[in-house]
Order: sequence, then C-alpha cells, then structure tokens
Amino acid sequence: MIIFALAAGIITCVLFAVVVGPVSYGDPFEAFLPAAVAGLWVFWGFVLFIGLRRLSLLHPPPRSYRIGVEEAAGAISAYLDEGVRMYGEPWRRIGYWPESGRLSYEMIWVDNVVKEKSGHFIKVDQTPERLFRRVVLELAVHEKAPGFTVVRLDWDAEAEGSYETADHLIRITTRDIFARLGSGMTVPERALPIVEPPPWWLLAATTAMLVMSGLGIKTQLAELGRQESEMSATMGDIKLRLDDEVAATRSELAQWAKFKKANNIP
Repeated sequence: MIIFALAAGIITCVLFAVVVGPVSYGDPFEAFLPAAVAGLWVFWGFVLFIGLRRLSLLHPPPRSYRIGVEEAAGAISAYLDEGVRMYGEPWRRIGYWPESGRLSYEMIWVDNVVKEKSGHFIKVDQTPERLFRRVVLELAVHEKAPGFTVVRLDWDAEAEGSYETADHLIRITTRDIFARLGSGMTVPERALPIVEPPPWWLLAATTAMLVMSGLGIKTQLAELGRQESEMSATMGDIKLRLDDEVAATRSELAQWAKFKKANNIP
C-alpha cells in the first residue's frame, strides 16, 4: 500500500510541474519545489488513509446482539477453542476473566519464505527465511440491556516483513465471529480516531516553499516595477520627441505663412 502512496505522490509532483508550472511559474523547472511539496502532501494523505483503514481493521466497531452474555461468550469460545486452524496453527486461550467478560487468544506461526536476489539477467541466490507472526485477540462481552449483549474485538499483531498474512487472519476471524453470533447491530460507542498531525519534515518543506514563493513574488513585483519605470521613461521620451516635432512643424508653418505674405502668394 505504501507503494501506491509513493506512486500517487510522484504522479502529483510531475503533473503539478508540467501543468501548473508553465502557467504560474513560466517554467516547469521553476515549479519543482511547489510540485515536490504537493506530491509530499498527497503521499502523506495516502499514508494517513492507509493507517486509518488498518486502525478500523484492528479495532472494528462493537456490535450488539439479541442474546445473553453467556451465550455470546460460549459461541465465541466454542469457535476459537474447537481447533480452527489458520496457517497450520490453532488459536490458544491465554486469558479469561469471567467477572469482566473478557477473553484473550493468540495465534503464533512462522512463515517459511524464499528470498531471491537477482542480477540483471539471471537469479543469483535464493535464501530461505523464517518470518515470525503473532496475532492477539482481546474480546470483551458485556450486557448493555436485558437480553442484549455487546461484543467488542481488539486486535494486535506482530509480523516480520509484511502484515498481509496477519491482516488476512484478522479479517477472516472477525467476520466468522460476528457471523457465529447471528444478526447484530453496530454500536456507535467508539470515539473517532485522532488524526495525527503532519510530520515536521512536511511542515518544514511547506514552510520553505512558502518562503521561497514569497521571495519569488517579491522579485517578480520588483521586476514589474522596473519594467513599469522603464516604460514610463520610454513614454516620456516619446512624448518629448512628439512635442518637439509638433513645435518644429508649427515653426515651419509660421515661416511659410510669412513667406507667402511677403511675396504676395495666395
């Protein structure tokens, strides 16, 4: 998923430089810093979106069911204790607190993968690796009202390499547990997740871009002022030349009028 975020940031950077650069900056290369900052913001937005999606996977909204607490806890325990296996390993109960309606399970397994190191044309080496995986489920089952039970699932995962296999297990187990309990309703009890502020490097890059853009605008304004002064001076010179030409023409006309009068020319 990070690869998609990186690709989106790079595409945004290139499009900004190619499309906005010639219009606003006159040259795509002069728009490099604003384009890079725009790409970083898009990258950060995708990363934040990915984080929120995974947060909703690890902490799904609790659901309410029209069954008793003991029946709900028994159905969940039966499902996890009956030897359901994923990746060759069963769920193991690591904690049970009946007074608070909390249960805790874990699954630990090792993925055997082969890492290939390739050259330009041929495979150079294949190295077997053992990647550790551990998924922990914390269940909370409590009575919301007589005959109504609320079930809350909270997940934690440790995974070397990719979280893909762990997330797949979490997704399937969550679906199966809720399906075992029958038809239920989502309980809007959880507060909205707190969105993390942008990282310092993104704020620093944005600040640098704004400062440089401000300096660029100041330089452009100074250049416009200089061009206006030059244009005003040029217009003044043109006006003086025109005035001189008009005065010379009037003088010639006056002399011609005197000449005609002196020589009785009609």
